[in-house]
Amino acid sequence: VIESTQAQLVVQNLHLTKQNQALYVKENKKENDRTKLFLGSLGRALIMVEFVALVDEQAAAAEAKKAAKNQHAGARANKQVTKKAIDARWKEAKEDHAAKVEEWQKTCEKLTEEGVPRTHHPKKPKCPLKQIMVDALNQ
Repeated sequence: VIESTQAQLVVQNLHLTKQNQALYVKENKKENDRTKLFLGSLGRALIMVEFVALVDEQAAAAEAKKAAKNQHAGARANKQVTKKAIDARWKEAKEDHAAKVEEWQKTCEKLTEEGVPRTHHPKKPKCPLKQIMVDALNQ
């Protein structure tokens, strides 16, 4: 009985997955970038002033879309450069912190060998926050 219900659930899952994929394809069709001559299914004379204005408007919209795409690409490239700079700085800060921790451990070991109680040992150095570095680079 359990095996048959599990098999039924598997079949239902496969069917739902297929339906979801079909629905996604229908909802997210790529828009055709070609000029639409007869918007609204109305017949027009191809030499009318309104028709020429409509074609020019569509061409201007396509140019604006390309310009926005190029601007977005430039912003994305700037963001990548900034991210690389932040990552390089963060890596340096982590290495510097690791060196400070090693030095702190050696100091603590020396103090322990000398018999100094742990309460009088220096505090462990804190790792700098990455967000502070990001804010400093963004300003």
